[in-house]
Amino acid sequence: MREVAASVDFIMPQYYNGVTRPNTEGINGGVSPSALAHLRTLVTDVFGSNPTKVVFGFCISGCREFNSNAQQAVSVMNELKEVYPCNGGAFFWNAVEDAN
Repeated sequence: MREVAASVDFIMPQYYNGVTRPNTEGINGGVSPSALAHLRTLVTDVFGSNPTKVVFGFCISGCREFNSNAQQAVSVMNELKEVYPCNGGAFFWNAVEDAN
């Protein structure tokens, strides 16, 4: 990824269905690596400290304990904003399930 980072507009890592559970444990919580540790590695090691290249991924439904509602996503993004005030934002996978 480092070799092509200059030509990549952004990436959208999925912070669900894996080892991190930022929706319930926060971006620093729980397991190793935390969501923040993973994101920080991408920002620093791949994108030359440019956090706007990493879009934080949430799942609305179909992801069991990894599902996030709007309040959980806002909480996680507020935590992220404390570390990276200008970041790549967020996305919800399976947006067709977003009723609101």
